[in-house]
Amino acid sequence: MLKRVSTILISLALMVTPAFALNQFYSVESGQWAIEGYTGEKNFCSAKTYWTNGSYVSLFNMKNSDEFALYVNNADWNIDGTIGSYYKGQIVFQGKVGTDRGDMEFELVDAQTIVIRNLTSEFMKNWIIYRQMEIIMPSDIPNMRMGLSGTSAAVRAFADCIDHLNR
Repeated sequence: MLKRVSTILISLALMVTPAFALNQFYSVESGQWAIEGYTGEKNFCSAKTYWTNGSYVSLFNMKNSDEFALYVNNADWNIDGTIGSYYKGQIVFQGKVGTDRGDMEFELVDAQTIVIRNLTSEFMKNWIIYRQMEIIMPSDIPNMRMGLSGTSAAVRAFADCIDHLNR
């Protein structure tokens, strides 16, 4: 009986264990940002910041990739669109040095989350030198504004994470 119960418990544990395990190799807090690196079935670095309402922004890079993506979740969004489809919007950077505005294309992940893929080096430069970023959404979807103060240290830590990941 005990052997049968143990077998059932082990089987149950195997069924509820995640399909892949991640091992954290990097963790740095920098102001409002948490920079983390993971290895395992997925190998990546991310720089994340959260709002009290559950919204978040996460800059993301996979191992051995020059591509960066920005995941944006806004608890106030309820985007009525096709998951996996691409839409147009704009990103506006503002600060003492002026304003820089650019078009963006984003993929709808779910009703509250978008991903902006293939971020350029200009985006990363703007991320450091401007004090605020606003994501201008299409139609009546609320825009999302976030402060960028202190991100230069977070970007340095993110670059350090990527360097460790790709060794």
